[in-house]
Amino acid sequence: MKKDLDHIKEIDTYLAGGLSPEELAQFEIRLQEDLDFREEVSTAKKIIEGVQGYSFKKMLKDLHQKHFRDDKESSQE
Repeated sequence: MKKDLDHIKEIDTYLAGGLSPEELAQFEIRLQEDLDFREEVSTAKKIIEGVQGYSFKKMLKDLHQKHFRDDKESSQE
């Protein structure tokens, strides 16, 4: 279990750009040599991008609703 968590943390750190140059070099070698690992990294990247996209869309929706609700309330006064 701890090994799995360390593995996930390493992928997350890679995607966040937080690996040292030496760690990055080793990580990229593993990406080239291990198809399953490459697929894991790709999946993690898609999940992160999806969550970020959802969060951004939600933020825009919330801002949009607030502005239009405020505009409607202001025009009714």
